[in-house]
Amino acid sequence: MKVRERVILGLCVAMACLFIAYGFFMEKTIANTVALSAMQSTIVHENQKVSTLSGSYVALSSNVTLDSALAEGFVEAPIAAFVTIPAPAAENPALSVNIGAGNAF
Repeated sequence: MKVRERVILGLCVAMACLFIAYGFFMEKTIANTVALSAMQSTIVHENQKVSTLSGSYVALSSNVTLDSALAEGFVEAPIAAFVTIPAPAAENPALSVNIGAGNAF
């Protein structure tokens, strides 16, 4: 084969490879778009369920009293115990802005 024929054949092979890669990536893009659309509709559906459950929780929690809790089987704790952790004391409680050579705005 002559050099010109080899170059043309090489370009045709390269073009065929590019077309195959284009088709592959286009198929992946379409598949990912369909998956994204399905996920978004699932998210919308789940958000609606969470909103409904949140509303039900607020409605039910506003009706909870000590008598209704005792009727459900809860018992009152004999000793009320609270655990607290004191906040660490700041070395310098004053607030300041450090503006130096490296902190230019």
